[in-house]
Amino acid sequence: MLTWAVHNDAIPKNPCNGNKGPSARRPEIVPLPQEAVTALVGAAPPRYRAMILLAAGSGLRMGELVGLELRDLDLDKGEVHVRQQAVRLDRGEPYIGPRSRTAATGRCRSPRGSWRP
Repeated sequence: MLTWAVHNDAIPKNPCNGNKGPSARRPEIVPLPQEAVTALVGAAPPRYRAMILLAAGSGLRMGELVGLELRDLDLDKGEVHVRQQAVRLDRGEPYIGPRSRTAATGRCRSPRGSWRP
């Protein structure tokens, strides 16, 4: 609307140009209770159990979990290094690409034992 007004000489300039709007509030993330995680792990096929535990203990997104490789896990330090993620654009074939710009950090830590039910 304001751009239209500037274009039609109704106002000299758009007062909103150069101003940032308020940042979107992210919804609070509520982790699953330990009982729910234990139930999920127990019901899941063995090949998915480690991924469920890591997701519950770290807060990583599905694409970040799928993009992990063995070299990304430091079990001695309890760290996971997120270097890449699974990406799927416009319902196309998924592929592994660079990690998201919105990822807060490329590394996450877990308190000792939190990945074990």
